[in-house]
Amino acid sequence: MNRRGLLAMLLGLACVWGCSDSSPKVPGRSLTVKASGTVTMNGKPVDGATVMFNSEQLNLTAYGKTDTNGYFELTTYESEDGAPVGHYRVVIKKVEQAVTGESQNPALPPMTESSLCLPAKYSQWETSGLKAVVVEGADNAFSFDLLESPEAL
Repeated sequence: MNRRGLLAMLLGLACVWGCSDSSPKVPGRSLTVKASGTVTMNGKPVDGATVMFNSEQLNLTAYGKTDTNGYFELTTYESEDGAPVGHYRVVIKKVEQAVTGESQNPALPPMTESSLCLPAKYSQWETSGLKAVVVEGADNAFSFDLLESPEAL
C-alpha cells in the first residue's frame, strides 16, 4: 500500500472513531436528548403556539411550535434535536398579526397589529410559573394545561 492509501485509510478510521463517540457534533454545544409535549388551554389543544424552554445555567433556549393537536418537539441546535439535560423556565405564547392599514410606501409591507391569543402571564419568564426538568434516559414528555385568567372571562 502506498503512502496516500495508508493516509486515506487512517483518516477514514479517525473519522469513524471520532464520529462514534458521544461528544457533541460541534465543539461547545451541550448534548441534547429528545423532549416533546402538549399544550392545552382549559383542556383543548392549542395550535400554533411557540413553546420556549430557557436554561439560565446553560445560557440557551430550546423551542418548539405546537400542531393542531397541541403537540410540540423541542429544537436547540438542529430541527427537533431536543434539549440539554437540566432545569428550565417555560413560556408559551401565540401571537396573531392583523393588517390595520396600507403602507404609505409600496415597497414596504402593510401596517399590522399584534395580539396575544393566550393569557399574557404565560408569555413572560417572570410570570409564567411554568417549569420543566429534562432528564437523560427519561421520557421527557411535558404537558402544559394553561388556564384562562379570571379577567379574560
